[in-house]
Amino acid sequence: MRLLSTDITQLRKLPLQRVNLPSITRDPDPKVYPPAAEEIAYNRLVNINPLLEALVVSLDFVINTTGKRIKKIDLPHPEPKINQEIDKPKLLALGEYYAMKALNVPFYFDEVKQARNSNSPFDLEGSTSDNCLILNDLAIKGENIRIEVKTRRNQEGVKYLSSVHLDQFDLLCVVDLSAEYSLKCIYLVSASTVSNNIDKKYNRLIFKENMAFQKLL
Repeated sequence: MRLLSTDITQLRKLPLQRVNLPSITRDPDPKVYPPAAEEIAYNRLVNINPLLEALVVSLDFVINTTGKRIKKIDLPHPEPKINQEIDKPKLLALGEYYAMKALNVPFYFDEVKQARNSNSPFDLEGSTSDNCLILNDLAIKGENIRIEVKTRRNQEGVKYLSSVHLDQFDLLCVVDLSAEYSLKCIYLVSASTVSNNIDKKYNRLIFKENMAFQKLL
C-alpha cells in the first residue's frame, strides 16, 4: 500500500468568515420542581433527629420519581405546629382502643369488645373460657369479665384515679400514655387489689405500679 504523500501545508486555506459553525442551541432554564414526597418526609425526620442525615448519605438513597439523591433542603413552607392536646373524650377513647388491642390475645380472653350498651358502667367486656389464664389472676369464675379502663397521659409516679366503683368491674385496666399519646404501658389490676387500696368514701384510688398483677408493654 502506498503511503499518502499530500503536503497539507500546500492546501488552500479557507478564510474564517466563510466557515459556517454549527449553531449552538441552549437549553431553556431548568424548571424548578417542588420537593418530592420523599424529600419532604426525609427533611421532617432530619429536623427531629439530625443523625438520620448521615445515615441516608451513607446509604445513597435516591428519589423514586427523579433518581436523584435525597438531600437536605429548605422546605417551601414552615412546618405547622401540631396541637399536642386532645379533648378528654378522645383521650379516653384512645385508652380504650389500646386496652382492647392489648387484651385481645387468646391466653387472656377469647374476645374483648366494647360494652354492649353506651350507658354501661364499665368500658369493655371480655369473654372467657376455661383455658383463659386471666381467670386465675382475677380469682373469679364467669364467662364475661367487666373491664374498667382508666387512662392517664404524661404522668410519672403514682396516678390518682377517681370515680372507681368496685361494684361495676372485675378488672381495672390502667393505660399509661406518653406526652405524644403513644402507649407506654398497660397495668392490669384485679378488683380485689383495688378493694384493698381504694378510698371507699370518695371512690378514689391512688394507683401504684406494684398493684398490677400484669404489665403489658
